[in-house]
Amino acid sequence: MKLSELEMKWGRFAYRTQGTSGIPIIFLHGTGCDCEDWEKIMPLLPHGQYMIFPEFRGHGNSQVPKENFTIGNLAEDLIHLTEHLKLNQFYLLGHSLGGMVSLEVARRCNMARGLILLEGWTRLSVCGNAFDKNHMFGYMPVSVSDEIRRKSKSIINSFQADAWKYFWESVKNFDAFDFLQNSNIPILEIYGMCGYKGSRNLLQVPERKNISLEFISGVGHYPAHEKPDETVKLIWDWLKENK
Repeated sequence: MKLSELEMKWGRFAYRTQGTSGIPIIFLHGTGCDCEDWEKIMPLLPHGQYMIFPEFRGHGNSQVPKENFTIGNLAEDLIHLTEHLKLNQFYLLGHSLGGMVSLEVARRCNMARGLILLEGWTRLSVCGNAFDKNHMFGYMPVSVSDEIRRKSKSIINSFQADAWKYFWESVKNFDAFDFLQNSNIPILEIYGMCGYKGSRNLLQVPERKNISLEFISGVGHYPAHEKPDETVKLIWDWLKENK
């Protein structure tokens, strides 16, 4: 993947690109993660497909901002990137925080062709309400879950404490339910079954014709890590139906 940087008012915004064919797909990682989140699914993706892998402020190769910021600012960064790359349409594929940012981008911008949300919460409270404490790491080896925790802690600690607290308040206040209730763009939501309490109402995913809801058994919060083959199949089957 080619590494590029876009100079923003707050600092360097890093992103990687691969391929040149088809409608672009923008991959958005979760909190305390980076482009490495997608390593297991990369070999399974179609050769030549145009894909973009940004890294949020302070994550991966992107610069840590000095000023306060919100989840809305992350969405603005993404919209600016799409303008810089001269994209007139794209799909957004986001995991966790990346799914929430995808929802916010789509709320602010009419160029999103569709959304693929890998446990991209409608509200942050869904995580605790719809799943029990065994959900997060599923059946991952301890060594893998420990590494995820280590990286996340390191990234979060790179921010000034007040700036991170300000950002996380915006995440806790995020609510995309009205958007999901009213938007007509195609949306695929994928969740792991580990610890799931079995209530779509608790997931806060409305039952609408444009929203597809899929589950992967034996998986927690990281489907692209735990079952990349099954995750990619769900994604590409859905994309074929929603070109």
